[in-house]
Amino acid sequence: MREIERGLDGTIHYGLFETPLSARMIPDHEELDRQLVQTILEMSKQERYREPRKWSTKFGALFESTFDFFEQPRPEIARLRDHCVGAALEEAARLCGPFWAQAGIDLSALRPHVESWFHVTRDGGRQGVHKHANHAWSGVYFVHRGSPRPGIEKNGYFRIHDPRPNISMYSDLGMIPFSAGLIDIEPQNGKLIIFPSWLAHEVLDYHGDEPRITVAFNVAIRT
Repeated sequence: MREIERGLDGTIHYGLFETPLSARMIPDHEELDRQLVQTILEMSKQERYREPRKWSTKFGALFESTFDFFEQPRPEIARLRDHCVGAALEEAARLCGPFWAQAGIDLSALRPHVESWFHVTRDGGRQGVHKHANHAWSGVYFVHRGSPRPGIEKNGYFRIHDPRPNISMYSDLGMIPFSAGLIDIEPQNGKLIIFPSWLAHEVLDYHGDEPRITVAFNVAIRT
């Protein structure tokens, strides 16, 4: 429960069950993206990098790598890992720092446990609604938005679903800011999004001549 503001009459307004999400641009990402595109496309040609498990949420021309992308010994991958994991830890510390301090947790003992993979989505590919299990934070980095074909609404957008199951039971003019809905994020090269792993999301149908390339990751914070 977070205090949002106090009224002049002493009323305290709280925010309950809020869903945090952060978005940032990686500085000077252009050269990093160029290197990542080359590396990821080369890896996607090799079957040893393909995730063998078959998920029911993968549709069409979608290549998903094994979940050890950040462990590959390449400088551009290491640089991206530092940005991604660092951003997730910053978000966790921003929200959980006071609780860690109150509990007397030794911050130097905290260790991120990370899994990561990439997606290469070609014309007609998409990923259905899903969540990421057994982790606290997840993220998506847009390496290359592809070449979305004009005239197709929300082509290859990243969609987030409202996590409140009861919000759709009723709505009127007094609930407009809180009504159920979807948040659609347009891919942008160099953009990094951090969100809770329990937040349901999907990738809408992508149509374009160039591949759409993203890197996804999960972070669990333990001692």
